Amino acid sequence: MKKFKSMACLILAMLTLLTAFATTASAATLPQSATLHITKYEVTDSTGEVELDTIIGNSASSTGVQQTVTGKETLDGVAFTIYKVGDLNTAAPKQPDVNDFTKVTTVTTANGGKADFTVNADEFGLYYVVETGAPEYVTTVSVPFFVYLPMTNTTDDGYMADVYAYPKNYIPLGGAKLQKLDGETPLKGVKFELYKKDGSKVTADYFGNAITTFVTDDKGYIEVSNLPVGDYYFLETETLDGYILKTDKYNFTVSATKIGVQTLTPVQNSTQPQIIKFVTKDDNYEDCTSFNEFDKAKQHWIIYAGVPADIATTTYTNYTITDNMDDLLHLDDSSVKVYAETASGFEEIDKTDYTVNPATEDYDFAVDVTDISALKNATRVKVEYDTTLDSSAVIETKYYNDCNLIFKASNTPEYEVGLTQKPYVYTGGYKFVKTNASNQGLANAEFNLYVHGGTTPIKTGLKSSADGTFEIKGLAYGKYDLLETKAPLGYELRADRITFEVKAGSYDAAATAIINQATPQLPITGGMGTVIFTVAGLGLITLSVVFFVASKKSKKED
Repeated sequence: MKKFKSMACLILAMLTLLTAFATTASAATLPQSATLHITKYEVTDSTGEVELDTIIGNSASSTGVQQTVTGKETLDGVAFTIYKVGDLNTAAPKQPDVNDFTKVTTVTTANGGKADFTVNADEFGLYYVVETGAPEYVTTVSVPFFVYLPMTNTTDDGYMADVYAYPKNYIPLGGAKLQKLDGETPLKGVKFELYKKDGSKVTADYFGNAITTFVTDDKGYIEVSNLPVGDYYFLETETLDGYILKTDKYNFTVSATKIGVQTLTPVQNSTQPQIIKFVTKDDNYEDCTSFNEFDKAKQHWIIYAGVPADIATTTYTNYTITDNMDDLLHLDDSSVKVYAETASGFEEIDKTDYTVNPATEDYDFAVDVTDISALKNATRVKVEYDTTLDSSAVIETKYYNDCNLIFKASNTPEYEVGLTQKPYVYTGGYKFVKTNASNQGLANAEFNLYVHGGTTPIKTGLKSSADGTFEIKGLAYGKYDLLETKAPLGYELRADRITFEVKAGSYDAAATAIINQATPQLPITGGMGTVIFTVAGLGLITLSVVFFVASKKSKKED
């Protein structure tokens, strides 16, 4: 009996041990902690053909097991907020509301799109993970998801201490292309830079490819692509010679509904208006003029300045023509007139629409169009005025007359356009010498000066010096006449006109001799001829007296 009891106890002990082994083998053991490993990926789209439902969140077959993902880039800077829902036995609600849950923490992806969340055994349970922050170019966040920590393994007989999730973000990419034209002609070589709306320069696209300066191609285009969501603008930084640089912002937006390369409205570039200047008449860049001391001659100047093609549609803040003439050219203030050329021709601009500014250290005078609207229908501005040339001008020296056009619009820098060819005036002269037939200089001969064939003298009182020389300076090129009005003492006054031509080099040529003939010597009282006649007369008187006396004596004797 005692032996039976001992055997029964042994069998009971073995059964207990086997039961313990069976329980250990069949029951899953919870880990001491569990970690959610999030790896954030991006899905870019520049075509609009990506199906969002297939890329965001985890697919239905996600198991929490670590995976190898290829062909996609990770995304840093994405924040996930994690909420505690309940313990491991809690069922996930069909319509989750974070207000019903307990917020635990927020983790942010970094170093390759990674973020981890770890809980200890006393924190095991059901968690709700919501994407709550992402870079600005992310338009569609990944869907929230529930996760058990730890999570049942794929064979349903244990737990995984490491749970892996691979949510994805949808990132639309876009860009724009812009064309530069002059009318219908593409402009090649115009330079642009790309900026964000906040004014920061864009130096790389979404994939890190460098973005520098854009230069228009043969068809006038620039193009950028692979930009993330945002507001951008092209800014023209350098234009072609002879064109106006415009600083307008050519805006475009990349968004979930504006992806791919957008074609912006073509942009016109206007040529810089040019300025030309003539003297006396159109297409005349040089003129020989007279000093004002002779014929009161005035030099007439004509300026033509172009008007910007967009002046009717763009706000211009300045349109000024400055004039810079030689110091020996003197402006006739009252002669300044300003005209605008429209389809109907040149019409004088109302004097209230412009001012004539007096000389400064920068110019001799300036025409400032103060009411730009006066030019809205104009293609050119014409300025006309007169000057006189100072009598101290050096013969055959060129006296230039320069000018500039200065203009500025609200969307352009200030431009100053000068002349490609400057007009000028100059003057001529001629030298004479008054001599006798023996080539001796004769002083004090006086002359009047006429334009050849004229009847009114343009200069009087020209007088030869002690050596017979005199000169005429400040004559326009052409033919002239000298008429002697007083001859040197003892010489005959010339009755003919002396014609001469002023031309290049005539002043420096040898003096032209004007010869006067001596007045013939007629007998005069006290001269030898008079003596002869006097002696003869006295002889006759004496003979008459002798005959008279003799006659008286003869009568007495009779």
